[in-house]
Amino acid sequence: MRALLILVALAIPGLASAQTARVKAGDHPGFTRLVVDLPARADWQLGRTPGGYELRLEGGAVPYDLTKVFRVITKDRLASVWADPETGNLQIGVACACHAVPFAFRPDIIVIDLRDGPPEAGSPFELGLDGRSQPALTAQVVPPLRPRPAPDRPDPPGDGAILPATIRPAPRQATPDENAAAEAGMAPAPFPPGMVPQVQNSTPAVPFGLSREQTPTPGVQGMRLELLQELGRAATAGVIDVDDPSFPADQPGSLMIGPDTEATAHMAIEGIPGIEAAPVNTGDPALTPDGGACLPESDLDIAAWGDDRAFVVQMTEARANLVGEFDRPDPEALARLVRLNLFFGFGAEARNVLASFGTDFPEAPLWTAMAHILDDQAAPSGSPFAGQIDCTGSVALWATLAEPILKPGQGPDAKSVALAFSSLPLHLRRHLGAPLAEKMLSIGDISTAQMIRDAIWRAPGAAGPAAEILEAQLDRERGNLQDAAKTLGTLHKAGGPTAPLALIDLVDTQLEMGQSVDKATIVELGAHLHENQGTELQAPLVRAEMLALASTGDFDAAFSRIPRADAADVEGLWAMLAGKGQDSALLTHAVLPQDSPVPPLDNALRKSIADRLLGLGFADEALRWLPDATDASTAESLARAELRRGDARTALRGIAGLDGPEINRLRAEALEKLGDQAAAARAFAAAGDPQAEAAALWRAQDWAASAALGSDAVRAALQQLSPDRPVLPPDGNAPLAQGRALLEESARTRDAILSLLDATPAPEQPQP
Repeated sequence: MRALLILVALAIPGLASAQTARVKAGDHPGFTRLVVDLPARADWQLGRTPGGYELRLEGGAVPYDLTKVFRVITKDRLASVWADPETGNLQIGVACACHAVPFAFRPDIIVIDLRDGPPEAGSPFELGLDGRSQPALTAQVVPPLRPRPAPDRPDPPGDGAILPATIRPAPRQATPDENAAAEAGMAPAPFPPGMVPQVQNSTPAVPFGLSREQTPTPGVQGMRLELLQELGRAATAGVIDVDDPSFPADQPGSLMIGPDTEATAHMAIEGIPGIEAAPVNTGDPALTPDGGACLPESDLDIAAWGDDRAFVVQMTEARANLVGEFDRPDPEALARLVRLNLFFGFGAEARNVLASFGTDFPEAPLWTAMAHILDDQAAPSGSPFAGQIDCTGSVALWATLAEPILKPGQGPDAKSVALAFSSLPLHLRRHLGAPLAEKMLSIGDISTAQMIRDAIWRAPGAAGPAAEILEAQLDRERGNLQDAAKTLGTLHKAGGPTAPLALIDLVDTQLEMGQSVDKATIVELGAHLHENQGTELQAPLVRAEMLALASTGDFDAAFSRIPRADAADVEGLWAMLAGKGQDSALLTHAVLPQDSPVPPLDNALRKSIADRLLGLGFADEALRWLPDATDASTAESLARAELRRGDARTALRGIAGLDGPEINRLRAEALEKLGDQAAAARAFAAAGDPQAEAAALWRAQDWAASAALGSDAVRAALQQLSPDRPVLPPDGNAPLAQGRALLEESARTRDAILSLLDATPAPEQPQP
């Protein structure tokens, strides 16, 4: 029993943690993001309160863990967060003239963005949960805490409370509205409107500072002294003024900071040359590498241009009252309609609205570029996204999508792309995910492509065929070709708009696996090509059919597709011919007529074709394919071709100054053809071929050197035939013995010659 109780006690903290909603926050340029991580999926509502917003969970309240909310952010936008003790709803106190844009990042994760500026007209989140309208959030200065005055300042009257300092802005020119207010006898506002948010505060005022009866701790006293020293340095430099004559020393009592407190300044922040006073978290302006300004986040907040209501409802509202008095279009209504079309992914419709009404919007070029992107087209040249790919934030996402092709080294900020993509509405994620991931894969950024895939698949519901094609592309990048082929085959058989794309990727996967494409697939490619004449799919289908035919060895049919193919795709066909094409196919298509130019291919591919032709004995044709010598490998092929043509001197000039085993071997062969056997022997020695060196020395009649390097047969023959070999002297006393010795010597010479002949290969007979 005791053991059971212990287990229950140990399980309770984990259970409580699992049922707690964790809340985190982060500051970003233009908005503050609040993330609510729920313990389970739940429906929710967000509405306005007098001081901010209120989040209500439909399935009942859960305890909130708010310990990490203000760990890394300021209170410039998010002033406070707490759970209502009666309703359990999450209360969000807002300290800015801003608006909330909530969305479900996942069924169990709610994201609430507090974005600067007024909300969109008709935003449902600006109404209370009871449906009542709430006043807009405005801005004013909130006085901050100041340390107690210097010891030599006169004691304030009353109970001895320390009067706090408040910060006033630097002197500025009065605005026309303020001048008008002064003429009308109205008191001017103590601070410029919009400078600091107005906080709706219903709590009683609280005193700031310590009374003289209270004794500060050593830590507080040390912090106070350090702060006074820093303020003294700032005052000496002229940055601040801490002795303003308007100090209300004659006011009795403790100064209370509340919603009706007048802001009286006692500290002015002034400027000195080269120094500008600013908050420590003020960021540098976002700039492109050439010094231009990056597009602001507010111009690309496409997630805020629509909501979760039905398409018909939103579009009907947007189309209402487009034309006002005197049949003039309402610019605000037109802009709302354009943005709503972009929100739903209707690029052509958005461009049509802009063209039909002819209203000049400053955002028109930006909207037009976004419309082209949403229609799977490259942004027009000179669009606002040009040169913005190195920016951070949402502009990195759209600038990446605007580029037709990403080149290595042109990668955007991957973190910005992934975060901005995750913030898109789900339908846009599914629409833009595949082309975006394909661009990232083209520069080798597999991790960002994986994050894009995750942002689609973690949403509820079926991910869709486009997401499954993306999954297959990721499998290919990871080397899981079998899994990719299986997924693509299933998608193709299912039909639908993505069937041609799946079939194209399936052919590419089979070619990557080294397989031949079956005839049925080639027939289907032809059918899809017939159906997609004149569309964007025509070029990819032509390429897939051309390479599929080449994989079966039907290079004649494959080359017949060249007039309809792109130049880059034709290069792939030549690569297949050079790599595994039959000799007959190579001679048919690579031996070009005299009046035909060599195709503009990569130099390495041209050399590969030339080497195959040279191996088949077609030196003149190989020379046409070979590019100019830019490296030792190309120079070697050129020299080999010239040598095959019989021009040994041109071959030697081509490899002059180069070194290496094959180069030296070619040099030796050229020297042999020129008759310089001794130089050829030295070149063979440099090439590391002693047998060829010995043969060259033999032909140079250097018998001793040849015998030292040659084979046993050569050595025996040379020793036997050497002119230095002693001859038997005539012996008249033993003629028979001398004759027998001569016969034996003759037999040894004959055997040495026969052994040498057997060891020497017969020369190749010239082909007729």
